Amino acid sequence: DRVLQLERVASISHTRFRTGLENYFASADSQRDLYLERRQAIELQLRQEVNTVNLYKAMGGGWDEVLPERSTSAVAVRTAN
Repeated sequence: DRVLQLERVASISHTRFRTGLENYFASADSQRDLYLERRQAIELQLRQEVNTVNLYKAMGGGWDEVLPERSTSAVAVRTAN
């Protein structure tokens, strides 16, 4: 997975920066690449979830728009105390 690869690159780059083998900007670039890839992965996951919901709705849904009533057991617990 690309995110895992970039996490490893960023970690190595940070270690190289701390030991003086790499400049700050190279380390910052690897960190930026990692964050951008994470963001893209999250956006992709969001699009997949939205598309799943849209497909489910297009096929007839299957849920009610009315909120469910409160459970009577929750009321019984409150009055018992």
